[in-house]
Amino acid sequence: MVQLIMSPTVARGTPASKFLFTALVSVFSLLFISIPCSAQESLDDVVSAMAKKGVQVTSGQLASVRGHVVADPDGAFQKAVRRLKSRKTAEEQRAVWIWVLGLTGRPDAVQHVISQVTGDSSVMLRANADNALGELGGQEAGKYLYREFLGAKSEAYRTHLLVLMGRAGYGPAIAKSTELLKLDQYKSRYMAAFFFGSMGEQSVPFLINKLEHWSVDVRRNAAMVLGQWLLAKEAARPLISRFAGEEDPDVRKQILDSLERTMVDLNALEQFMKKVAKEDKDYHVKKFARESIHNMERMRKAVEERSRQRRPDDVVFKKAYDKAYQSRGKDSNFRLLGLASDHEDEPALRSLRASIMKRGTPEAAYDAQKVNRIILINRLIKGGGLN
Repeated sequence: MVQLIMSPTVARGTPASKFLFTALVSVFSLLFISIPCSAQESLDDVVSAMAKKGVQVTSGQLASVRGHVVADPDGAFQKAVRRLKSRKTAEEQRAVWIWVLGLTGRPDAVQHVISQVTGDSSVMLRANADNALGELGGQEAGKYLYREFLGAKSEAYRTHLLVLMGRAGYGPAIAKSTELLKLDQYKSRYMAAFFFGSMGEQSVPFLINKLEHWSVDVRRNAAMVLGQWLLAKEAARPLISRFAGEEDPDVRKQILDSLERTMVDLNALEQFMKKVAKEDKDYHVKKFARESIHNMERMRKAVEERSRQRRPDDVVFKKAYDKAYQSRGKDSNFRLLGLASDHEDEPALRSLRASIMKRGTPEAAYDAQKVNRIILINRLIKGGGLN
């Protein structure tokens, strides 16, 4: 069984409204599995059955709805709009039809979703509206989620809305996202990574600013996102500057890790690591620097090998890229994508990475790192320092 939302008795803004992580974020990612719908079961039949289930729905029902939407997205959209406009449609069914609209991916679905939410709407309907708008994205969807965020009293609900605004690409939410950097990234299932990874490069100035935050957790996680997830070249100098004044050894280690991913000249990186290995007072920081130096030659050989193998080809790259982007990375040949690309393809690859991160699953994080590897290798080939 797959949980669609939590108990319908939960009131908006209360501490009990922790339907966020395991349910609402994961539902849409499950529905990217393309399983053909049953020829014997209409979309109306599946929606009615799901509405009767309330909190619990089956993976088969989720896949069936996805199959209908994939087979006929325009038809599913029109049917959902008609059902939502009909006074005969019960509240429970409206909640599911809103969810169907989110799956269509159509920008004009946003107004239909928002129009269904009233002061008397059930928690189920509100939850599905939030999730649908996060999936549909755009400014209007983002503005709605932002208003919900400002009125939310539950920290868990606020965090969930931030993730949805990240998925929607709503930039103003970045200014409210410091709380994500305070979370333990493992326990929170990398909420900050998914939020800033979905937002992409527009997050970089905010994160660089947070390198000077009073909280150790915020500084460490800001450095982590800048390096591990965004590969932000423009953060290299601020990271070096922060390292010089940073007292916490864990933050210093994270900065070194991020510099490995943001400095594009291996010679310059090696010289910096040698300085740290010689002068830093903390054993673990010095050990990290020494290990980085030790691995440098292996990195050079790997990049040189990839440089020899690479055959940049715009036609091949575009074909592989389009397939990857349309599936949000689920149907991708990352090796072909890497071999056919060069450093000029980085903007497109960053867009692909953001699209992948919007899936919000562990598999998405793994796929995003495959894209990052392509970007980093292309940078190192162009940047030099291989000899």
